[in-house]
Amino acid sequence: TGIEYKKWLNYRQEDADGNIIPNNVYIFGHSLDVTDKDVLNEIITSPNIAATTIFYRHKQQQAEQIANLSKILGQDTLLKYVNSTTPKIIFKQQRDMIEIPESKE
Repeated sequence: TGIEYKKWLNYRQEDADGNIIPNNVYIFGHSLDVTDKDVLNEIITSPNIAATTIFYRHKQQQAEQIANLSKILGQDTLLKYVNSTTPKIIFKQQRDMIEIPESKE
């Protein structure tokens, strides 16, 4: 990722009334392995990120992602981010792909 992500971590946008629009992060197809600990930790814990939504294909993948995040953030922080009234980490199961029939020209 280089350091490009640091630029958008500090990005702030306001609506017409001057309220700050919350930034959200969406993670698809990532193992959340500890080899990416520095980047993932900085993104997820950033005060400028309102929520991080992590998509998983099946329960086994979700379990692996949770285990990896626990190593990155620590168990207490992970639980706090997932179980708060306004969660900072949200897990969502991906829907199956929808096949689009070939068009007949």
